[in-house]
Amino acid sequence: MKVGILANTDSIAHPGRHIVVCCCTIPVIVRPNIPLLAATVLLAAVCAQAQAIRGQVLVPSAQGIDKIEVVVEKPSGQVLTRTYTNEEGTFVFPTIPGGDWYVVVRLDGFKEARERIYLTAGGSTRILIPLIRDDQAVALSTAASGVVDVDDLSQRYPKKVVDEYEKGRDDLRKGNDAKAIERFQTVVKDAPDFAQAHNALGTAFQKLQRFDDAAKEYLAARDLNPRWAEPLVNLGGMRAQFGDPARARQELQDALALDASSGMAHYYLGVANYKLLIYPDAEQNLQRSLELSPGFAPSRIALVNLYVRLQRWQDALSQIDLYLAENRNAPERPQIVALRAKVIANTK
Repeated sequence: MKVGILANTDSIAHPGRHIVVCCCTIPVIVRPNIPLLAATVLLAAVCAQAQAIRGQVLVPSAQGIDKIEVVVEKPSGQVLTRTYTNEEGTFVFPTIPGGDWYVVVRLDGFKEARERIYLTAGGSTRILIPLIRDDQAVALSTAASGVVDVDDLSQRYPKKVVDEYEKGRDDLRKGNDAKAIERFQTVVKDAPDFAQAHNALGTAFQKLQRFDDAAKEYLAARDLNPRWAEPLVNLGGMRAQFGDPARARQELQDALALDASSGMAHYYLGVANYKLLIYPDAEQNLQRSLELSPGFAPSRIALVNLYVRLQRWQDALSQIDLYLAENRNAPERPQIVALRAKVIANTK
């Protein structure tokens, strides 16, 4: 798939020249005996069929990037259409009606990816969809927590409870999610005020996509310790990624009011703003995330996605080069290198 620079949406009519309307260029000769309005109506009808979504799925694996299902859904969840990626992970939906849509990718072993798209009449857009492995999702959800002070917990709770909590955390790291949930549920039953256990239980539920249960536990942790930012970061991050960016935005702003140095909160807030089409704020949050967590790969990819969507090709190229310098052994590196070539084509 070749990436081309999209035309502007302005309409310019001159006899014998191209007329550019609605992001498509059509050779039309306007004859003096044909009303200009009629020609414009015909062009609008053609352009209405030119709306397209083009993109690439980025998979952290050297194999298996072709024939990944990509779905376009209404905000209600109703499926409009679907397609499959090629061997480069790229896909095209050539004719999509204008309006609000979600592009969704579901792949076993990875978090569901949902990208919000708003297409104007005759408009087109390009997106990147990075997939995150389930085990990486847990790491992202808990990245803001730092190290738990076990000695402090031992002073507040019985040793049996703390031991069970630590075993649950170990199960979570190893991917034994059901066992981790069982252990954390035992802990919060025996120690209902154990905020860290509620937060960890929320993370385990989130990993299994039990989002309502996860939200309940994150909120319980927040209520037990209103000055602790992490439960709000986890809750807002979950909602930013899985379909409720408006609520996520407020929760993440609240988290940053408690801890302005949280790189994860800035990252997730950038994701929420991106999905809400608040691009200046998204850029600011993602850049701040990288200032606080230098080299954080998801923020780099999110910025690339943002700049590609805004057709800021030079900025996209700069972020790609930084990503490649910081992730020399990343399994998705070949895809990023291929993307770089396409972006370069647009800078010329």
